[in-house]
Amino acid sequence: MNHFISTLIVVLLFPIAVLAQGQRQDRLAAYKVAYLTEQLQLSPSEAQKFWPIYNEYQDKLDAINGETRRETRQKWMNLDNLSDEEVEALIKEYQDRKQRELDLFNEYNDKFLSVLSARKVAKLYLAELQYKKQLLERLRQRQAGGGQGQRR
Repeated sequence: MNHFISTLIVVLLFPIAVLAQGQRQDRLAAYKVAYLTEQLQLSPSEAQKFWPIYNEYQDKLDAINGETRRETRQKWMNLDNLSDEEVEALIKEYQDRKQRELDLFNEYNDKFLSVLSARKVAKLYLAELQYKKQLLERLRQRQAGGGQGQRR
């Protein structure tokens, strides 16, 4: 009976947890769009052309980086417990992933340049770095404050 109740609770609460995570990701995505739009000072015409390309790029980049992310992270964290052959395979996987990221970057750099000036494309890359830096800083502040960081 207790097992049934525990299972029922997990089954009922799991969708809520997934929804909450999805909402957090949606908020981050919206913040990123607003941040990049502001930093790039996109005109409505530029934004209309740029965002579909950028979203497609992000989806493909997420697919590359999402491949076996948890398994790979665990391997890196337990590097000393791996054989030399496993470490070499891990390095090869990392190299392959970085190459796929670079190939994707080169492909989409050309697409970005087809709809934005070179200056705005350069600002895009700078703004992405600044955005990541801001997110990391907010995370550090939340962790230092016991999880009581500011929310937007």
